[in-house]
Amino acid sequence: LASDLGYGFTYANNAAAITVAARAVTVTANAGQTKAYGAANPVYTYSLTSGSLYGSDSFTGALTRAAGENVGTYAIGQGSLTAGGNYALTY
Repeated sequence: LASDLGYGFTYANNAAAITVAARAVTVTANAGQTKAYGAANPVYTYSLTSGSLYGSDSFTGALTRAAGENVGTYAIGQGSLTAGGNYALTY
């Protein structure tokens, strides 16, 4: 060791750090979802199309759709769907 040869040394903590980034996941609403005029909204379904959740982590919340009750096509949006702060969710 350097200290055995008469050299002094000091360890300097240079505040090195690591940043843990959010895990990227992508969710896509499933195609072909329907609702009958006058009926309650169904639970809109989705698929995890990119990335993965870690361990026992899971999604919470639900997809929603654009407002409107007349016959037509309405976009399904992310709504309150989340996997939590450890994930960067793309919908």
